Amino acid sequence: MSRENMIEVGKAISEYPVIFVHGIAAGNEKWKETALRYGSASHFEMKWGENDSIIDNYDFQNKKRQLWRISYYSDNIIDEGLRGNLEKYSMRLEKMIEKIKIYSKQEMVIIIAHSMGGLISRRYMSMSDKNNNSVYKIVTVATPHGGEKIMPPIIGGQIRDMRVNSTFIKRLDKDWSCLKIIRERWGVIGAIDTKNILNKKINKNATDSAGPGFVTINSAIPHGEWKRLVD
Repeated sequence: MSRENMIEVGKAISEYPVIFVHGIAAGNEKWKETALRYGSASHFEMKWGENDSIIDNYDFQNKKRQLWRISYYSDNIIDEGLRGNLEKYSMRLEKMIEKIKIYSKQEMVIIIAHSMGGLISRRYMSMSDKNNNSVYKIVTVATPHGGEKIMPPIIGGQIRDMRVNSTFIKRLDKDWSCLKIIRERWGVIGAIDTKNILNKKINKNATDSAGPGFVTINSAIPHGEWKRLVD
């Protein structure tokens, strides 16, 4: 890559808004500590409101690079628990990203997503060419790309969608494989939690046990790259 191209890439990264997406049973506070390390940026929050509205604290006078912590959950905990599902949350994310693009006056965003949020973000990208072209880079952290095997007997849509071989996972994999130039834009992060006692007893290769199950390292880091991390 030439020096001129490197400058252009660096400029693009510095200007695109960064969107932090939480996982199951979390909210926009999840990424707060990480996001605040970017002290020179403008920090905003966005959440899903009543009657399909979007609530945010954007300051139109602020011209700095934007960092957004978003929540695709509404305040109706019971409704989210009974009727929430990843397809619904992906459509909510789509509307929120479109609003952030308008605020930032940028055509692309960078997504950093944890656990279930990574599945939602990938589904958002695979919904249309427009969505796919709206993401400059995506990083997923401890996301169950291959689904979760150890789940309690809960019938909620979120849990159902994250199971191994669920209808949602199968559809996501099929649509994701059709996206262009995705490997260059998608980064994954996973680490084996060796200190968690439950992980050692139940699943020694767990990389995230914050949700209602265990995300294994081979699910978080797909395509076989995980194997060299495990004894």
